[in-house]
Amino acid sequence: MDNQELRTKLSELKIDPSSYNLGGVSRENSYSYGPSSARWIVYYYERGEKNILAHCDSEDEARCTLLDVLVKDLSTRIGVWNKRPKWWKER
Repeated sequence: MDNQELRTKLSELKIDPSSYNLGGVSRENSYSYGPSSARWIVYYYERGEKNILAHCDSEDEARCTLLDVLVKDLSTRIGVWNKRPKWWKER
């Protein structure tokens, strides 16, 4: 999967584009991936630091991992989360 395919999937899943970065300069409070030594990393960029979430052997694996991370983080969704699961309790 290339970056364009990844962008298309993220758009179809209604993932907020401001929650990720697929190239260029890292943006505060966003997920991204990039090369690191001989491997690839998936990370969350916060307060000027890369918080590494996963190490991957290829760029394709890094993109797939990034997709999984974004899907699992409900805060990356566009719109109001008005269909809360039965187990959800307001705090």
